[in-house]
Amino acid sequence: MSAAITAVAFAVLVLARMVALGRALVASGWPEVSPWWSELLSAFMRSGARQLVVRCGRRGGKSSTACIFAVAFALVYSTLGLVPPGDVGWVVFVSVSREEADQRLKTIAKILTAIGVPFAVEGQTILLTGTNIGFRVQACTVSSVSGWTTILIIADEVAKWLNREDGSNPASEVLSALRPTAATQPLARILLLSSPVGMADAHAVAFEGGTGPHQMVAAAASWIANPSISEEDTRRLEPDPRVHAREYGAVPQAGALSAFDVMQIDRAMRTVIPADWTVCERIVLVDPTAGSSDTYAFAVAGWRKQRGGDQALLEIRDVGGVAEADKHGVTSDKMVRDVSALARRHDADAIHSDQFEKFSLASAFANRGATFVPHTWSAANKERCVEHVRGWLRDGMLALPKHDRLRHELLAFEERIAPSGALTFRGRQGGHDDYCMLVMLAALVDIEGGLPGSPSGKRVAGQGLLEWYMASAAALEGGPSPLVVEDPPELVEMTVPPKMVGSSTYMARSGNRYGIEHGRIRAKASDIQDLRFLGFQFHVC
Repeated sequence: MSAAITAVAFAVLVLARMVALGRALVASGWPEVSPWWSELLSAFMRSGARQLVVRCGRRGGKSSTACIFAVAFALVYSTLGLVPPGDVGWVVFVSVSREEADQRLKTIAKILTAIGVPFAVEGQTILLTGTNIGFRVQACTVSSVSGWTTILIIADEVAKWLNREDGSNPASEVLSALRPTAATQPLARILLLSSPVGMADAHAVAFEGGTGPHQMVAAAASWIANPSISEEDTRRLEPDPRVHAREYGAVPQAGALSAFDVMQIDRAMRTVIPADWTVCERIVLVDPTAGSSDTYAFAVAGWRKQRGGDQALLEIRDVGGVAEADKHGVTSDKMVRDVSALARRHDADAIHSDQFEKFSLASAFANRGATFVPHTWSAANKERCVEHVRGWLRDGMLALPKHDRLRHELLAFEERIAPSGALTFRGRQGGHDDYCMLVMLAALVDIEGGLPGSPSGKRVAGQGLLEWYMASAAALEGGPSPLVVEDPPELVEMTVPPKMVGSSTYMARSGNRYGIEHGRIRAKASDIQDLRFLGFQFHVC
């Protein structure tokens, strides 16, 4: 076919090929492209705009539809002779990681196989046999996205791209490096696809640019873009309203929101625990300070359980603290003495704290017969703890004392979306979060299995999901098991593949971001299948 083809004729050819391709795939057992995606891609190709920006909820069919569109686009392009001999015109998929991008290449290969189109795999590329058109995948780094001719750019989950060195979102730089690769191809297109995060990342900025001569934008909740799932299905998957709105409703989150709901906090502070409920072993929580402007805060925490029933409440009580201790002549020794006395009154053997001055405090508490347990805060586990506290509040499982300072700090504790797309948590600018961090610390201790009698995140008496599987198998076979089989653990410890050792974070296909500490992550059970495929292994102590 002549290279002198109009944009309108090209659009007609691509759309016709996509319809034929969709029918062939459905006949082979593939799901049908949803009406929303079909209408959107038709409108985009007929508009003549070069770039399509789609804000779509998770499980909305972004990746699968993009692969079908990419194959139709490439098959048409391969007949036009628009790429000079000796050069290759590439359909380029860019994802948050090379592993994620590789999944797109595998889908492309399956589509081509299903419709009987011959192709050759060369490294991380696929070439259509007898043509100079192919597919390649790249991670979202500037160094990996230049030096070739591009006919179609598909940038997947742009709002969640991550620079593993500094935690920033490199989308602006990566896209700036990518666009010139399509400069010699007037019929080339760019698709920026993502579920939203915040309002300041490159995908959000492009979306806010709106529809015009050179760009088209569209948005849809997961159940609109993919009617095979319902809104009710997604709410069962994610009960937290703000996370559901962002991840499935395709509603970006404002820069800063209160991390906790005021009505739920007030309900927790009104909760009265029946006197006959069992008292589980208690612990003491401490948020120490150097004694300057912050508060040396402390509290007692323990689970209470209904006698003869299955209800449980985490009781946080005896909340106290000393603000600006050094100005009031209160020494660290006195605080250790007072906290140790508090622990003895409640028969609490363990005093839990963050890592601040952990060596000196461990020695000081040991001299008073108490066990000091330090915990290290990271961005990843702080996010997990916020989710844990939200679950307690949402399910009515938290009993808090009426404490004005605690209430104020819980309400002022903010969830912020950084320009990188990362979630950060802290007290409102200029405020304190010492008492709030006691509740957060209780969540961290509970997640790590340090709160006796905890009904949340039930674990086997071992380490991780592997033991749970082993114990379950033994129980089903009727054999003895040294492990207590209850529910699968909420978080599973896994070791990262060798190529990721040294990285600080990893984002799963689901969008869940995990901190990498000592070569390991604590993954949600819903991500395990994908992580195992990518080379993550169960960590067994």
